[in-house]
Amino acid sequence: MQAALPEASDRDALEALRVRFLGRQGEITQIRRVIGSLPTVQRPEAGKRINDVAAASEAAIAQHERSLRANELGSELSQTIDVTFPPILPETGSIHPIRRTMEDIVTYFERHGFAVVLGPEIETDEHSFDALNIPAHHPAREGFDSMYVRSDLLLRPHTSPMQIRTMRANPPPLAIVTPGKCFRRDSVDARHTYMFHQVEALQVAPGLHMGHLKGVLTGMCRALLGPRQSLRFRPSFFPFTEPSAEVDTSCPGCLGNERPSAGCRTCGGSGWMELGGSGMVHPNVLRNVGYDPDAVSGWAFGIGIERLAMVRHGIDDIRVLFENDTAILKQLA
Repeated sequence: MQAALPEASDRDALEALRVRFLGRQGEITQIRRVIGSLPTVQRPEAGKRINDVAAASEAAIAQHERSLRANELGSELSQTIDVTFPPILPETGSIHPIRRTMEDIVTYFERHGFAVVLGPEIETDEHSFDALNIPAHHPAREGFDSMYVRSDLLLRPHTSPMQIRTMRANPPPLAIVTPGKCFRRDSVDARHTYMFHQVEALQVAPGLHMGHLKGVLTGMCRALLGPRQSLRFRPSFFPFTEPSAEVDTSCPGCLGNERPSAGCRTCGGSGWMELGGSGMVHPNVLRNVGYDPDAVSGWAFGIGIERLAMVRHGIDDIRVLFENDTAILKQLA
């Protein structure tokens, strides 16, 4: 075996040599098997010599392996390294666009003195509808397409129940912002999903009017989307506000009112994308929480966070935000 060692130029060849001599069917193993056929007096000496040869062979193989490894390391170290070559960057995560947009909205309102309140995602009929001036017989309930888990409990269709809970627990004046998940039985398309994120804001104090609401919403959209983003208020109806208005912003799919496209699947060719509803808190809602509508007034709005995230990142299909395509999320990061 000693004569064959120099021919083992790499570790694979060395392993083949080890198997040839020391393996289960190796030459030294085969010699061991004939010891039993020798005369009894010769067996101890023959066994000792064979063991010595096997030990010497194992030591020689181990020494040759160390030499091969040293040569491999020397070869690697002798190679020229291009220190200007771009490194392989580690895979890192990032905050999801929906979460980042939610945090930026909340930060805007915190800077203006609003308190952040969170609440349960399973709510009562009372907090979700009755206290918001939407009794059981009111046709407006049909528009919420709610998901009930019991006759009096449902997955909240909006974050408005926290407005009721907060007003019942605190006297005016107050100013709150309530972000969170909401659930409705909507068909999934480019603008709708059955689970979405919403943020609502409420302010109640003496002397508030519609101008305060428009000022806050305009300031928020400009802070999030830039000073060139268009915003409009359309007259609308909500049982819990009066007067009421829908809030729209220019569509990210066709660049909105700059050049609207009739084939745009995000806005349907209108050039605008709806963010949510707004208005002055209805006097009945104030009475339901124990406030005097003759002494205080309030404004409130609720907008979809996904809609704002789409505008910020130029996304024309809301489903992109839920498909978790890593290639797209890396771009959005």
